[in-house]
Amino acid sequence: MRWEDRAACAGFPTECFFVDGRNSDPERQASVRVAVRVCVNCDVRKECARLAQSIAARQGVWGGVDLGGGQRVPPNSLKLLDLVAGVEAAA
Repeated sequence: MRWEDRAACAGFPTECFFVDGRNSDPERQASVRVAVRVCVNCDVRKECARLAQSIAARQGVWGGVDLGGGQRVPPNSLKLLDLVAGVEAAA
C-alpha cells in the first residue's frame, strides 16, 4: 500500500489543501485550519513533508504545515521536516 493511501487526507478533495487567497483572508485562514487539523493525527505526515520538499512545493498544506505564504522549501532541506516535528510536539 502506498503511503498516500494511508494519509488522513485520502478521500478529501485536493482543493481543501490548496486554498486560494491572501494569507490575511479570514476565509482562507479558516480553511487552512481545517486542513491542518486533518493532518494533526496523520501517520504519514513526514512522508508528505518529504514529498513537498522533493517537488519544491510553494503552496498548500503539507504534513500539517501551510506553505500559503509562497515560501519554497528547497529540495534536500530539513526545514519542513523540522516544522512537522514541531507540530507533532505541540499536538
